[in-house]
Amino acid sequence: MRPSSPSKSRSPSPSRGHTSTGSRTGSATHHTALKRKRTGSDPGEHDVTSSGGSRGPRPLTIEKRDLPAMQRVQLVPHVAVKDDKITSIRFGSTRTPSPFGGRMGDHTGSWASVVNSVHASLYGKSPKEAVQELRAKQQKAQAWMKEENKNSPGRKLWDTLEPDDQDRRQDALGHYAAQVDDLLNRAEAALAKPPGKEATWEATDLLSEAIGYHLSYRNFLPYATVPAESEGGSKGSGEGTARTYVMAVEKNAKATLTPAEQEQTKKALWQLFSTEAAVREADIGRAVAPKRIEKTVKDIDTATTQATELQKLMPKFVIPSAGPAKKRRKLTPSVGDYATFTTTLTSIADKVKDLDKSEYPAIREMGQLIAQTAGRLQTLALGVTPKDSDGLEEAGETLTELSGKLTDLKTFLNGDRDKALDNSALILAHLLHEHQTTVAGAYPGAVVKSGFLGDDPAKAATRKLTEYLKGRPDIEAEGPEIEKLARRIEDLYPALGDKPAPAKDSAWTADAGTGGLVTAFRDGKLVVQGRPPAPRGIDGMGSHTTAWVAEVGAVEKLVDGTARKDVPKKLGEEVDGDLTGDLMGKLAVLLPAQQLEGGQLSAVFDAAVDVKSAGSPEDSVNAYLRFRNLLPYATVDAGDRGGHAERRGAKASVLFDKESLDKATEQKALDLEGKSTDETIKTMRATAKELTDTLDRSDDVVMTDLDDETATSETSGRPWKHYKEIAEAVKATAAALTAKADEFSRDRTARKPINTAVLRATIMSVRRKEHDRVYALANPKAATGGTT
Repeated sequence: MRPSSPSKSRSPSPSRGHTSTGSRTGSATHHTALKRKRTGSDPGEHDVTSSGGSRGPRPLTIEKRDLPAMQRVQLVPHVAVKDDKITSIRFGSTRTPSPFGGRMGDHTGSWASVVNSVHASLYGKSPKEAVQELRAKQQKAQAWMKEENKNSPGRKLWDTLEPDDQDRRQDALGHYAAQVDDLLNRAEAALAKPPGKEATWEATDLLSEAIGYHLSYRNFLPYATVPAESEGGSKGSGEGTARTYVMAVEKNAKATLTPAEQEQTKKALWQLFSTEAAVREADIGRAVAPKRIEKTVKDIDTATTQATELQKLMPKFVIPSAGPAKKRRKLTPSVGDYATFTTTLTSIADKVKDLDKSEYPAIREMGQLIAQTAGRLQTLALGVTPKDSDGLEEAGETLTELSGKLTDLKTFLNGDRDKALDNSALILAHLLHEHQTTVAGAYPGAVVKSGFLGDDPAKAATRKLTEYLKGRPDIEAEGPEIEKLARRIEDLYPALGDKPAPAKDSAWTADAGTGGLVTAFRDGKLVVQGRPPAPRGIDGMGSHTTAWVAEVGAVEKLVDGTARKDVPKKLGEEVDGDLTGDLMGKLAVLLPAQQLEGGQLSAVFDAAVDVKSAGSPEDSVNAYLRFRNLLPYATVDAGDRGGHAERRGAKASVLFDKESLDKATEQKALDLEGKSTDETIKTMRATAKELTDTLDRSDDVVMTDLDDETATSETSGRPWKHYKEIAEAVKATAAALTAKADEFSRDRTARKPINTAVLRATIMSVRRKEHDRVYALANPKAATGGTT
């Protein structure tokens, strides 16, 4: 029987006779757990890959397997290439699977840093170079799995995992590694074909998919992801704010940092590492808090002693079986003097009253069960029913089982503390080295300017760890023991891999803002993940009048059966239809003033250019979906942001958000009431002039790839004139804005109220019609019956 871990696992009610074996799910009290792990136990007590003892070890093999649904990789990055160089990698918001099923757990090193480090290592390389680089990264990451490396630090790290934790990771690790190898082999084969766009697309598709599996592999490595501290799951820890700060430093390459800014940057880089999770999982209790362990041992002695004393009294309360023909009757136990008897029971309960503060579930449960049972015996001294007797027998069995578990735990806690120190140091050394290597590759500018690595990265790491432990009184770490742990980490550090060193540049940050929407082709089918940002002037993602699943479904049907090379042309034709239809012809002039000011119409035409100039089918789909999201009243600022049973296959009426559109048109009506009308007219005229001026400057614009999230109305010029249909749409929109502004101005001068009811009805009618068209595209076999 393995000793119990000091975790937050829920303990069943003691009265039911269950025991708590603990699990690796976090501390027993907030931030206080120094958890018992399998480190330091007898070599014969566990197997490297056993799931619990009886099955025996399994070899660590790299092969494809049929994984459970929760371990299948859904992350589909997209690699874009221009002039044989990777110019963009979009990862989207989809995560890799978690070793803990539906719960993501805690990342010891921030997930964003890991993704950014891969992005940085591949950015600017040719597809062939990127394939080679990713293969090298994967081979390095999986080297520990080889049988000849069974004495390596990586294998020793694997051995420190609990058997059930190994089982959660093992098959997935082997499968992900095999997938990376297979996909990169196929990418190399594609690149060996005669040069051409389709060969490049095929290779980059395979490379993109391999990146997803590589990231999944890294997420399943020992201690990369650990159980969340609390039952509620993983919580944010300010990593987003820290990354924003680091990225600001990274993007401003020429700026020097003041001493205060250097310290702030260093602090932010360490905030991308969860020292709390690393320390929690390294189980450093026996290494740095011997007095705390001594107290736990005393608690175990108290629990087992009082359990024995209580069990001596319990036989008097047991009603023996009366045989099949006789009925068991109520028993009045012989307890002698009742006052003396109750005093004995009260004394037993008092001695265990503080055990419910223990970080170990089994100790807490033992204390609770002893106290409950002692209380029951005082009551039952006046009479015991057969049901009472059965309950006491069950409680007695549980006390015996818990006593055995606590005896095992005591033996473990009194065991080889030097071995425990070695294992805890190995885990922390690995995680610290991994984090330093990751951020040095992803954010070299911030790392260098802040002096993050110092003269000796190992000492820089242990200095940070020492500061953390000394700042956590709840851990009860003792100074000399902390220093001993730090020295052991520094001794182990060199064997963990290359010394962390900053990358040569951070050119990848030019592409760092992209990725909210990721489109890719997998086995000939379009895969869309995430969604584009809302138009400027709308808070958050906004509300979609036509559900996003319908918009995506329509695009999937549009490209289904279309030769991949023809996808940009197909979607370009769709753009032309939208630019000349009622969406722009009737609704562009009715956009809310704040969205006009935000440059939404310019963004529409920019996205149209992106569709037509796309270098790949994926880019054209991405641009087209952004274009659709920017069209008037496709995304509105008003309304409920929550889901409305929106799903593929739902009825057309379900996928049309009439309530949000109603609120949006109501807000638009406020633009045209009273003095607000004058500001709205002014904004309409300014927008018309801006469109015309930008179009006039288009003659001097050189065609370039537009960033999908950073185009703004202040950009000096756009290549709109390069496309006749777009240029004509710009002219028509500018003219319509001017004409409508003149109409509103005349009404204003004549003191005639603007008929906003008609305008609201127009917006609703056009969007309803468009919704039905999109729904029919997405669901060609469904009879919509319209949304009215």
